[in-house]
Amino acid sequence: MRSKHIIIPSRSGLARSLAVLTTTFLVIALSVSGALALPVVPTGYTVDVFSSGFDTPLSLAVDSSGRVYVGQGGSSANVVRIDSAGGAHNVFATGLSNPMGLVWGAGAFGSDLYISDGVGAVSGPARIMSVDSGGGVATQFWQTDTPSTETWPFDIDIDRVGDYRGNLFQVDSGGPDSVMEIDSGASRSVLSGVPENISGLEFSHAGSAFTRGLYTFHEGSSLVNIYASNGSQSTFATVSSGLADGRFGLPGSGFGDLLYLTDRYLNEIIAVDPTGAFSTFATGFSFTYGAPWISGSMAFSQDGNTLYVVNEGTNEVLRIQAQGAPVPEPTTMLLFGAGLIGLAGARRKFRKA
Repeated sequence: MRSKHIIIPSRSGLARSLAVLTTTFLVIALSVSGALALPVVPTGYTVDVFSSGFDTPLSLAVDSSGRVYVGQGGSSANVVRIDSAGGAHNVFATGLSNPMGLVWGAGAFGSDLYISDGVGAVSGPARIMSVDSGGGVATQFWQTDTPSTETWPFDIDIDRVGDYRGNLFQVDSGGPDSVMEIDSGASRSVLSGVPENISGLEFSHAGSAFTRGLYTFHEGSSLVNIYASNGSQSTFATVSSGLADGRFGLPGSGFGDLLYLTDRYLNEIIAVDPTGAFSTFATGFSFTYGAPWISGSMAFSQDGNTLYVVNEGTNEVLRIQAQGAPVPEPTTMLLFGAGLIGLAGARRKFRKA
């Protein structure tokens, strides 16, 4: 796919004024109720705190029963599990350093939870740990044989369709950034070296309007790249300079056939359509910035109607739920984006008043 420049149509003065007026009343209502701390999401979606009190939350996964798994760094260095109703979390897996990515196995990888673990010289070289569905002490599935350079593992995903050999793929940002491919026998190869500051990766869904492939997200260079199974790459979109994590919505679900990206510089979630057009989906998050963490991890429920988001600044996992509203395509979210600008301005004026 060719590189492309994204052009967002300009908004009319009337539309912009209406958006600002709407959000002015919204911010007054929220300020009075004390609910301003939660992010702002489009009409037809709700957001709440799913669970709180985490110790450096880093990564997310959801199982077929709707239970949510959170990888914690800090002094905990474990994975905890939260029931689908939210609230309290219980230790699920131990024996970890910094669980930066979580993915459930498929195909030859069985049904274990695979964990991208170890960050920097202090925590050791890049490795992948695994634990079965019953939890316990994680065991080492694979560890790099070049520990001097491969020391910064981040996101992880598995090819569930089979056109990428059904293998597991892991981001490593130590030394030259790369995407590592590991088969079920723990044999490793490098799919490709990639542009600087790669922060995450994700396979598009089968049946999606997105070109089938492995998409990578690059902080700093603002790129979303797509990789063919032979490692060749092309730029899909140039989006935002603070890209951290990305997850594809499920076609036909409440979030639709869109790619959702977290931006840890702007503290927002961006939605990108299959053509590469994009706009703000939600804003007002509290992502953190600074090595070694890549913040803003996300995970969808298996039905695609709930998006879980790690909010590191508050040590919470937030839950965004679709309420049966039409999916907000990027071009129709422009008015919402204008409203967010008005929200910020109205918030300042309200405080002065």
